[in-house]
Order: sequence, then C-alpha cells, then structure tokens
Amino acid sequence: MKDASLVIDPTAYPAFPVGDMTNEAEPDPRFTTSLVLDVADVLARHGYPELTSGADLAALRMYLLRFCHIGR
Repeated sequence: MKDASLVIDPTAYPAFPVGDMTNEAEPDPRFTTSLVLDVADVLARHGYPELTSGADLAALRMYLLRFCHIGR
C-alpha cells in the first residue's frame, strides 16, 4: 500500500476491535500464527529487529489480539 492510497476519515467510526470473543464458540480463524509472523516480518522490513525469542512472539501475539478483539 502506498501512503497516498491511505485515506483517513477523522469522523469514521473505528473498525477495531472487531469483537471481544466472549460469546464466540470458536477462535477467530483469521487470527493465526501466520498473521503474527507476517506482522513481525513487516516490522523487520521497516528496520525493527527480527523476532528471535518466544517471549517476543508471545508479546506480539497478545498486542495484536488486544488490538483486534479487545480494544484499546
């Protein structure tokens, strides 16, 4: 995505969180280890250190879960 293609509407209702998973019988199939690793890869391509520890992977997973499902 190019920066010019990103249009932010300051009046738009937030798209996230998508739900708190309280009443969901099954986990969100979109929230996978592949998603977390893809985000880690994007961070590394932008100059952040590569994930090398399980603790970092677990932390990134929890931050993404909170952003996607729990809220700010």
